Amino acid sequence: MAANDERSSRLLNLVTALQDTSVPLSADEIRERVPGYTAGAYESFRRTFERDKDDLRRMGVEIEVVELLAQDPPTSGYRIRRDRYELPDPGLTPVELASLVAATRVVNLIGTEVGDPADGFRKLGGFGDGAADAAPGPVEVEVPAALVDVFDGVLDRRLLQFRYNDSDRTVEPHRVHFERGHWYLLAWDRSVEDRRTFRVDRIGGVRRGEPEAFERRPELGDITMRPWEYGDGPATEVRIRLDRVAAAALRSDEPELELLPVGDPTAGHGAGTCDVLLHVVDRRGLFHFLVSFLDRAEVLEPPAVRADFVGWLEAQCGDGGVT
Repeated sequence: MAANDERSSRLLNLVTALQDTSVPLSADEIRERVPGYTAGAYESFRRTFERDKDDLRRMGVEIEVVELLAQDPPTSGYRIRRDRYELPDPGLTPVELASLVAATRVVNLIGTEVGDPADGFRKLGGFGDGAADAAPGPVEVEVPAALVDVFDGVLDRRLLQFRYNDSDRTVEPHRVHFERGHWYLLAWDRSVEDRRTFRVDRIGGVRRGEPEAFERRPELGDITMRPWEYGDGPATEVRIRLDRVAAAALRSDEPELELLPVGDPTAGHGAGTCDVLLHVVDRRGLFHFLVSFLDRAEVLEPPAVRADFVGWLEAQCGDGGVT
């Protein structure tokens, strides 16, 4: 078992033991009872136990320490009170709960050991009449090997180092996103001092830093993946010209994009026409986006992308071509 998996398993075992006990457990009792501690020497156990307590507290798990006066000599005891740890009942309506249960039956995660969602839904009252034993639906979502480390980096604000496109990256992970059959990591890449998107199944050799290693950047905001930003190749700067109607629509939908007025916006033919510069990774995603504007959007440059767009339009229209 990998070191990260051993640590996660040990922490879960510790939380379970400290929740289920009716009286606080001493360190010696924890060492004897909790899998993951029992095989180590005492000093090794003490160091590991102290680190694990710190890790749980950083995660928001409150460990109560009490003095065990009945022992001679008195020593410290540990427990986790359920009323301070467990989440309150979210108050889901029957329709909301049914929707969650249906989602677990439609999508099946494969490629990693994931917990059975039925356990949680039983506690919420979401299963009945044998529904928990129903087979998952036909949709399977692949879980890349790096996804667990990436999620951990996002949750704990750990710097991630990994190999991507034959180069080493150091990033501040911001969010994990599933789109078009792939998992993506949205992050701040320190090597270029800019935001970048990485396909998780192409991330290799992840190394995680210490928790709380960076502050979340407000400039990243609530990142929305645009159709032309998906993928893992280099980005190409593409200039698009939009007439007044298309420019107004894009300004409304994508307020972060800078629109560059063309000529005098207040007079004559073409008033309100704008150019926009897009950093395009997925050309087909861009093309599908542009056709929603019909003839109100035109690819200006680079010439190779313009030619590719024209060829794509002609292929969509068949032998008759486009006008």
